[in-house]
Amino acid sequence: LLNNGSTGLHFAYPLGKSTESPDPIAGSTIHSITKEQGKLRCGIFDRVGFGKEIVSTKGTRWEGMDADYCYALSASLFKGQTNKVAFVNLTNFVDGFQALESGLVDVVAGVPLTIEGDVNETSTGKGYTFSLPYFYGGINGPYNI
Repeated sequence: LLNNGSTGLHFAYPLGKSTESPDPIAGSTIHSITKEQGKLRCGIFDRVGFGKEIVSTKGTRWEGMDADYCYALSASLFKGQTNKVAFVNLTNFVDGFQALESGLVDVVAGVPLTIEGDVNETSTGKGYTFSLPYFYGGINGPYNI
């Protein structure tokens, strides 16, 4: 399946040839991210094992499963370049939905898939599209994993 630019799907070659892909359709979200912004704005939460901001003399880098998701998404959008990510540290999942709604971020990593979030998330009143899950864990309450 090739993405015509109207969905969140990305073009991929079997076995991961990430340096070649079709250009996005002008005016699409992917076109805006790759051609106008020049970076993926990824909302992330500071959670052990999922997202942790590491500051060193070499600079700042995010590590963890959610950070890796953002780096992989960057590679898929920018022909193998994992450094085209601007991380936006979010406090909680409601902040994530609001950041998406306001345009502060393009994607939020690590939000649990819920029927509410898919159909009518309460803080924004909108439904959102989720990626396939990359982590399965117990949910203790609304947005707690």
